[in-house]
Amino acid sequence: HPYHTFLPSHISTMPFSIRKLVIALASLGGLRTVVKMNERKVDLFFMRLFRDLGRFKAQKRRQRDSQEKNSLMIILLQKDDPMKDLLLLDAEEEDESNLPTYTPAELFEFGSGEQETEDGEAILLISIYGRVYDVTKGKKYYGEDGRYGLFVGHDVTYSLATGCRTDLCLDKKGYTLTDKEQSEGKRWLSFFHLHDKYPLVGKLEGDHFEDLLNQLIEEDEGFFTKNESGGGQSEPHPPINVG
Repeated sequence: HPYHTFLPSHISTMPFSIRKLVIALASLGGLRTVVKMNERKVDLFFMRLFRDLGRFKAQKRRQRDSQEKNSLMIILLQKDDPMKDLLLLDAEEEDESNLPTYTPAELFEFGSGEQETEDGEAILLISIYGRVYDVTKGKKYYGEDGRYGLFVGHDVTYSLATGCRTDLCLDKKGYTLTDKEQSEGKRWLSFFHLHDKYPLVGKLEGDHFEDLLNQLIEEDEGFFTKNESGGGQSEPHPPINVG
């Protein structure tokens, strides 16, 4: 048998059926080793997969009567334009003009779980691209023992865009994101913006976040329309106010 050359002698002499089982178990152990070595990549893959599944479900609810619906495959293959999702709530006439502005210190003070709602639940807030979302109803994920409990009370723009889940990647400022990172950041912003349980409750102080969000809009081809009377010039949609 070809495996005889590579197997220890005590395995080589086993009955064929038992030997196949041992080899299969050994292969499974090797697979586990590979997964363990790439644990961060695997975790990040599933994190983004479930994000996009959530985006698809949210889009489906929001666009129930619309003819412009993205298929699940388009979203999973990242062929969609997530920045269009920011216009869905605008179309529903949700007023954002009176939202409070948080400093980073206030975001942590009021959103890290130390404050409570009238029902006694810990208030959990996060910020992405300068927009503050209330994730209190997602305490299973963002609570003290949740997988993403590290995020609450912080700006997570850099963390989610780059896939970095350490303290060092929270509340970062003055950085530049690559095109790929910007693409991921747009999808996370879309996820929170459309989520039924995570309402937009405020804005985070700082021009850096406004610059980042406006950069997303400027770079997104879907947000440009041709000005037929301007000799081929294009005009962007009005920028989203974040500060």
